[in-house]
Amino acid sequence: MKQENDSGLKRLGMIAAVIFLLGGVVGVSSGLLGLMLSGVERLMLGYVENPLDPSPYQVAAWRRIASIVGGSIFAAVVWWLLRSKTTKVPSVKKAVAGERMPVWQTTVHVLLQIFIVGSGSSIGREVAPREFGAMLGQRFSQLFHLNREKDRRTVVAVAAAAGLAGVYNAPLAGTFFAIEILLADISMETVTLALGTSVVSAYIASMIRGRGTFYGMAAMGKSAIPTLSLTLFALIAGIICGIAGAWFRKGSQWAEDNKSQGAGILWMMPLAALATGIVAIWLPQVMGNGRSVAQYAFAATAREANAVIPILLALLVAKAVLTLATIRSGASGGVLQPGISIGATIGALLGFCVGYGQSCRHRGCMRTRRCFGVACSLSAGTAHGDVSGDGTDWSSDGILRAGWRRGGRVGTGFARFQRFSFSFSAQKTAGCRISAGNIVNGNKYVNIKEIRWQDC
Repeated sequence: MKQENDSGLKRLGMIAAVIFLLGGVVGVSSGLLGLMLSGVERLMLGYVENPLDPSPYQVAAWRRIASIVGGSIFAAVVWWLLRSKTTKVPSVKKAVAGERMPVWQTTVHVLLQIFIVGSGSSIGREVAPREFGAMLGQRFSQLFHLNREKDRRTVVAVAAAAGLAGVYNAPLAGTFFAIEILLADISMETVTLALGTSVVSAYIASMIRGRGTFYGMAAMGKSAIPTLSLTLFALIAGIICGIAGAWFRKGSQWAEDNKSQGAGILWMMPLAALATGIVAIWLPQVMGNGRSVAQYAFAATAREANAVIPILLALLVAKAVLTLATIRSGASGGVLQPGISIGATIGALLGFCVGYGQSCRHRGCMRTRRCFGVACSLSAGTAHGDVSGDGTDWSSDGILRAGWRRGGRVGTGFARFQRFSFSFSAQKTAGCRISAGNIVNGNKYVNIKEIRWQDC
């Protein structure tokens, strides 16, 4: 009996160590990776991505191209050396299966992924913290002499999932990634470990880099309840987004299976980067992991449909093609955020097609009603947890979320307008008309086609 009690206490101690010790260390790494991303953006582009300024509109076109191409050339050379001269870094799934992840090679590999995203390459960044978390999980298993194969697999998987949770502050996303994708195990112990490590990691990471929202959605409000028509729309949109997600997944798998592994990366990555930079002259939203594309889709309103729809279509095609080209060229990274941005764009386009987004008639405001897709069907498991500008938890488990948002009142003072790669400013003048673009007012983005100042 005493031996059984000792064994039970030892097991509880191991679970606590995984949750608090390993989860905390992974959280620190995720927080530091987040700080690194901001640092690279500031160094290469002179700006830091945020909900109020998700795209480098103010950055000169030449600097956008120089940043993407220069970052890709550097990363291509280092990746070529890593893959041809040193031990290859396995994928997270292979690491969970038992293949060993070398320490310094994995570290360099992870840092390169964050570097090219910060430089502007069109690719996701969620793979990097997962891989670093998996490497830490393997070292934890070795340090604590976890001899059972099941225990090692579980620890590595929950550590990788904690990396995802930490970088996006989305513990539910990490939990579902571990139990549904990596382990396919819903036992109580596995769920406890996955949720516990993800929560601790997300909390520690948010303490390091700060807690902030991923998308500006403050105008949506907390009490908005979807109507029956919007619910039906979400079901239909879910099917369409699911089909699009399947195509995008096949494309990303093809790109991953055929990515350049040898010296070809030295010219293919810079070429893909140059293509991204040229497109970014007119559509700077395509740069990075896709956050700015999704933000643009979330801010689209039906009043400006004629101006916005062509841009959304261009962003939809450009983001998908450039992301696949970047992966095919030899770059390593993820497709979670690019997939969400593609789904958000499809959701906005579908909303325009069915007529959502009617403007109100109150004088002195631009209030719109429109529907959007968050495209969980395009993600590997769940969407980001803390994304809404009002602090609402928008995490989900693969269910398409649809709702409505009302655009806020346009400010009456000095306003800043942005259109494609250039910007201009205008003072309040009676009868002044402004062409299509994004107006930044406090924490709101409102797309406009034409507006009279006296209407504000």
